[in-house]
Amino acid sequence: MYPYSHLPAPLSVQAFHILFALSRTELHAYAIKSVVMNDSLGSVNLTDSRIRKLLEQLQNEGFIEIAASKPAGKSGIPRLHYRISEHGTLRLKEELTRINHTVKIAKATSLMENETPIDIQRLLLTQKLANLPE
Repeated sequence: MYPYSHLPAPLSVQAFHILFALSRTELHAYAIKSVVMNDSLGSVNLTDSRIRKLLEQLQNEGFIEIAASKPAGKSGIPRLHYRISEHGTLRLKEELTRINHTVKIAKATSLMENETPIDIQRLLLTQKLANLPE
């Protein structure tokens, strides 16, 4: 049996990216949205209502906690800032262990050897498929 088979079910992509963002610094919700968008290369876009629900859920699970209420932005209106908890850090490490294991397998099977950027690979594949005879 694989030694990490006891890992919990994977986090949602959004929850993973929120914990990942908070593992580096305390942030308020709008800043979390920006960091998540950058970290995910634009693939994870959190709406205001979705991030509120996720922050509440992660807080209820003990993965994050409120750090403080600090002024933010040009308005200076106080916003709740969040930080990752010890439990959240451990949960993030579990998730990173799973991801790292998958990347090791991908590298061992030569899946990641092609150095052509993935967007160029997709474009070439699209063109190839468009030119196939019907």
